Amino acid sequence: MTDQKIKLKDISPDELVIKLKKLIKKIELTQKHVYHQGITPAQVRVIFPIFKTGRGYSMQELSEIGGIDKALVSRVVADLERKDIVRRDNKKSDVAERNCKILLTTKGEQINKNLKQNFAKVRESFGICNITRSEMEQFVNTLNVLIGDDIENKKDI
Repeated sequence: MTDQKIKLKDISPDELVIKLKKLIKKIELTQKHVYHQGITPAQVRVIFPIFKTGRGYSMQELSEIGGIDKALVSRVVADLERKDIVRRDNKKSDVAERNCKILLTTKGEQINKNLKQNFAKVRESFGICNITRSEMEQFVNTLNVLIGDDIENKKDI
């Protein structure tokens, strides 16, 4: 990143919109990589904690972590089970079905590996490799302020 800082007074709302539209266009192109894996971006959002950590989560945990409605989590998990991307860990017969851990299948693990490779390429194309963690956190925090997203009350994965 350059040392040249853009001051808010130096950028018009139209210029800001143009820059955001360019960013959105790049993001939309990355979604194509997800669709080619047989999984939608919405489905990735639901099971992202599993993709990120590789460990199982209950549907309750997926709902809480992602701030996603429990019914939506249930529907997405059922759909991904039909696609053989996730499975329920039913090791304990006395555990209620909703408390079972949701895990990746072999197919799900391969999709996760492919997504990580694709996202690494995307990160390079965005120049994210040249952005420090602090700069990225500042960018995300700024986006959250602009869209009014309260991240203080959300759990980290």
